[in-house]
Amino acid sequence: MFLLASTALDAENVTYEQVLVPFDTMTVPGVGTVWSAELRARNDGDTPVNLFPETCSWIGWQFPCGVHIDVPARATVLLDLFDDQRATVPYGVFVYVPTTRIDDLSFSLRVRASASRIGTEIPVVRTRNYRTGRTTLLDVPLGADSRAALRVYFADLQPHNVVVRVYREPAGELILQESFFFPYPTDPSYPPTAPLMFDLSSTLSNASLQKPGRVRVTIEAPSQRYWPLVTVTDNATLQVTAITPQ
Repeated sequence: MFLLASTALDAENVTYEQVLVPFDTMTVPGVGTVWSAELRARNDGDTPVNLFPETCSWIGWQFPCGVHIDVPARATVLLDLFDDQRATVPYGVFVYVPTTRIDDLSFSLRVRASASRIGTEIPVVRTRNYRTGRTTLLDVPLGADSRAALRVYFADLQPHNVVVRVYREPAGELILQESFFFPYPTDPSYPPTAPLMFDLSSTLSNASLQKPGRVRVTIEAPSQRYWPLVTVTDNATLQVTAITPQ
């Protein structure tokens, strides 16, 4: 489990589990619609919980964190995280659950177009769900009637190498292979409020131009903890399908 060390971050000797929310809660424009993400948190405990550490640090300097994500006791709340309109791309956010309260907290993340009442459930990623090495995503539809996006999220702030391969199914023919390198951010603050998210959707677009149809996608990031997500949006209905590691 990935824990934030208490001696570096919190004078009360608290440790935390870092939880990835793949879409932050900002509203962004899309093709012919407006997209929004709604994150709900349930606290089944008898006391409130703050989903962010009390102490932050930057290049060795410690200071009180300015972020507070409070969830009352025995309550379900709709959270509005970091709504700073920083970009038109949903990068995702981190929340931090005290390890003594892990069993008290539950999450639900829904992404929906403006015309949808229900939306699509997107997993909220606990540390046990991160991947290393190779991950395979099955039955990804590529074609002109839909838009496929591939995002890869990293938990650790370090350089990352990623290899993406797309195979035509069921024959297993390799359609496309692309390699990526992402450098390490300079002097990051801790704990980070957002993951390193890399949009690799161009690989799926390029593969679709060559051979549309059902494909298998593999992602490799040796020895690095990551979580991949493919979303496929139907152009006619704007229904979103999430394809995640199983």
